[in-house]
Amino acid sequence: MAKGKAGFTEEQSACLAALYGRALDARKNEPILGDPTAEGAMRRIDYDFGKLGVSHVTALMVAARARRFDDMVREFLRAHSTATVLHLGCGLDSRVYRLAPPDSVHWIDVDHPDIVALRSEVYPDQPPHYTVIGSPVTDPAWVSRIPADAPTLVVAEGLIPYLHPDEGRALLRALVEHLPSGEMIFDAMGSLAVRMQKLNPAVRRTKATLRWAIDDPRELEPLGLTTIRSLGPDEMVPPQQRAKAPLPYRLQFAMLGMPLFRDLAHLMHARFGQAT
Repeated sequence: MAKGKAGFTEEQSACLAALYGRALDARKNEPILGDPTAEGAMRRIDYDFGKLGVSHVTALMVAARARRFDDMVREFLRAHSTATVLHLGCGLDSRVYRLAPPDSVHWIDVDHPDIVALRSEVYPDQPPHYTVIGSPVTDPAWVSRIPADAPTLVVAEGLIPYLHPDEGRALLRALVEHLPSGEMIFDAMGSLAVRMQKLNPAVRRTKATLRWAIDDPRELEPLGLTTIRSLGPDEMVPPQQRAKAPLPYRLQFAMLGMPLFRDLAHLMHARFGQAT
């Protein structure tokens, strides 16, 4: 099989860093995420992943964040046997394959057309009740294509901080107005993290830009989002995995629990519309 060409923009290549991080995690004897598709997907792409500068600690954080997202998606689907999952900026994530939702769930992935085209090469076999929309997430035209007949979980991993604040707010407002009820899980960066973004190797090497800082979940209330919970960066890695990490990593997690560093990033869980 010919390898797919990762010929999209440098900013979009951030999704390659996340894929590489999941692949590095999958190679471990005791992985955090254990994504069985990451290694195979990576090998189908003609790209020098080594130049992304993804360290083992970065891979650990990527895998831990993905696991937290997966667990929260599972939690939502346990409560809603019939539902829609809307995965924004899906990149090359194989979440729909990892979770294998039942036929009563309509799963929709959305990303740029060039990334969607690469996905079709990397993941040629599509599960049932699965739709891929090739469009920039900030183009409002695609929102009307999303069914509004079931509770919806909006998933945005590694997306919100890269949006221009005005475009991001317009996107969230359009979704809340179109969908009658649901929940949203997404990661957000604080102002300090945005100011210090060039210290992040993956951001620096892909020349991506963090644009939208969210310091307080209440900032999103005017958009119709009510916070259920917000996890700090030190809560991303489960305690049992943290205990097995080498000492430098454990010290880093301890530092992330300090008030200053807890504001660097959050995993936010919010609800909108009618109670679900």
